[in-house]
Amino acid sequence: MAKTIKASYQSRCFGCEMCLMECQRQMKKAGLEGSYIRVLRDAKNGLEFRVYVDPKIRELNIDRIIKVCVRQVLEEVDEDGA
Repeated sequence: MAKTIKASYQSRCFGCEMCLMECQRQMKKAGLEGSYIRVLRDAKNGLEFRVYVDPKIRELNIDRIIKVCVRQVLEEVDEDGA
């Protein structure tokens, strides 16, 4: 079964974007455009952040992306979400 990343603990995120930068480093891209991970400020509560993960992220080394997260927001799951 293929593995992917899920942002299971979004309340822990403080917006450092280290996961996003690791994703871009693996893709050999500068800047934020085309990233498989987006970290955005929550519109309802300006103090919280939301992490959005593109399903295409399985093309990258997801273990390294998970390990770079300072607050352990991300976790590895099966593709079906279980």
